[in-house]
This record gives sequence, structure tokens and C-alpha cells, in this order.
Amino acid sequence: MQEALYESIGPARRRRYHLRIAQVIEKLYASRLEGSYESLAYHFHEGNDLEKAVIYSHRAGVKAASHCAYREAVLYFEQALGVLEHLPEGRQKLEQAIAIRIDLGPALIAIGSYLAPEVEENYIQAEKLCERLGESAQLFPVLWTLSRIRHWGGELLAARQLAEQLLSLARREQDSLRLLEAHHTLWAISLDIGELPSTKGYAEQGFMLYDRVRHGQIGSVYGGHDPGGVLANPRGEGPMATRLSASSFANNRGCTDHGNGAVPSVHFMVGPDGCYLDTSSPRGQASCSKPCREAARTSSGAAASTLDKGSKFLAGLAHGRAGSMGAGYSADAPG
Repeated sequence: MQEALYESIGPARRRRYHLRIAQVIEKLYASRLEGSYESLAYHFHEGNDLEKAVIYSHRAGVKAASHCAYREAVLYFEQALGVLEHLPEGRQKLEQAIAIRIDLGPALIAIGSYLAPEVEENYIQAEKLCERLGESAQLFPVLWTLSRIRHWGGELLAARQLAEQLLSLARREQDSLRLLEAHHTLWAISLDIGELPSTKGYAEQGFMLYDRVRHGQIGSVYGGHDPGGVLANPRGEGPMATRLSASSFANNRGCTDHGNGAVPSVHFMVGPDGCYLDTSSPRGQASCSKPCREAARTSSGAAASTLDKGSKFLAGLAHGRAGSMGAGYSADAPG
């Protein structure tokens, strides 16, 4: 009965009703609109107020993502992008499209992974939009994620090239948070490439930039962890030597304080699925557990490449003595 009655109302009249309902909701619940984002997105869309439909669809997506409802978030973000296509071209449209795609990305990653094709496509589109806009502020998180995608996919040189663009952007903006994250990205990539002096240099720059109060929440934006958590001086008072995070080479197993503020030397590092390097041995000893070897054999594509890369890198460190890293630096792959 309700559906029949709704259909009996002409399209123009329906649009007026939807628009009126949305306007009343905005007025009545002005101080607590968050609970009505979904209704507002629906009614403004049906009422043909496309600008507000984009705004509230985007907000509904952000709200859903904050509650870990990632599939619902993706639907709202994609709805916002779809409606946005019908709005006139201009700077505001470009800015909205970039902002929506930046928020869409983490939801897609949560559902799949950094290596999911739709994730890469989303950020490639966002990069193109940034280029059209000619604005660097929104470009940084886009390039950061593309660098991470290349890194996790084993395309290390491409990842480094993107990370160098991050550093250039951050220097141009003189943004200490972004400078820190650019160095963070570069020290992780440099380590996986095997460029140990560069790893040490970028980590030292990170140490100079890091401030726990100002940068302690950076992990909520970039990568899920605080760079200060992968940097620690001998007394544990602040960042210093790059340490392994959970995403790859995971743990430092003890270190020695050389005194005078020197960086601790890592005695034992554990990599993915049991790959390890014992640097306390005179010659260094590297090994890889059976589960890790099996994973490398049975996994396909980037996953196998990453595991193999990890064990080979640890073996390379053992062969060259881990001390060649310079005061015992160690670091993780994408982290």
C-alpha cells in the first residue's frame, strides 16, 4: 500500500517532498546531524539537491568507516563519486573527488589489501585529479599510498621514486609531519633495496624531526603505526635506530648500549615466519624456518617475492656482518 501510494505521486512532487524532508531534518537535528547522514544523503539525492547529496554521502561513508563498516563505507563513497559526476566541472568538484577517494582508499584496503586492483586504481585516479587541480596538499597521501602499493608489490625502485616525490613535496611545504613520514617511507624502502647507508641517513633525519607530542598520532594517518615506535635510542627516550615493525621483519631481540648516546647494535632479528639473523655470531648466521620456506614456495606473485626478498636480505646482512649497517641499524619493509 505504501509503495503504491508513493508511486502514485508524480516525480516532481516526490522530489519536492524528499527535499522538504531533508531540509526539516537539517533544521531539527542541526546539533546532532551525524545520526542522520544516511537519511540526508538519501533524501537530498531523491530531492535532486546533488551538491548536498554528495556532502552527506561522503560523511555517511566516513561515519561507516569509523565504525569499521567498510563495505557500507565503500557504497557511500562510491555513491558520492557517482553523484559528483553530474555536477558542473570546477575546482570544488575536483577537491571533493580527491577527498572522497582519499577516504575511500583505506576502506578498500581494509576489505582487500594494498595489492587489490581496485585500491591501486582508486589512487591512480586520485593522482590524476591532483594533477588537474595543481595542488600538492592532497597529493601527499595519494603518493604515499601508491609508494606503499609499489613497495608491497616488490616494485622497490618505483616505490622509492614515489617516496622521493613525497620528500620533495614535504620540503616544499615545510611540513614537519610529512617530512618525517617521507623519511620514514624512504628508510623502509632503502633497507629492502639493501642501501644501508641511505637507510641509516633517512632514519637519522627521522630522529632529528620526531617529536612525540606533535607526531605521536601520525600512525592513525600513515601506515597504522607511529614512526617513533620504530625508532628508539639506547635509553628508550626517543627515536634513534630503525627497528622492525609487525608488518615484516618484526622484532629486535636485545641490544648493547655502546655509551655516549651511541645507537644500540642489534644482536638478533626475527623476520617473517621465522626468518632470522643472529648478529651476535662472529660470522653472522641467517636461517629461514620451514613454514617460511613453504610459504615462499606455495605463495604466488608479490607475497612470495616479499618473503624471498626478506630471507635473502637477512642472509646478505649475515654475509656482510650486520655491523656494516652502521651502529646496528635494522628496519622493516613497508613500515
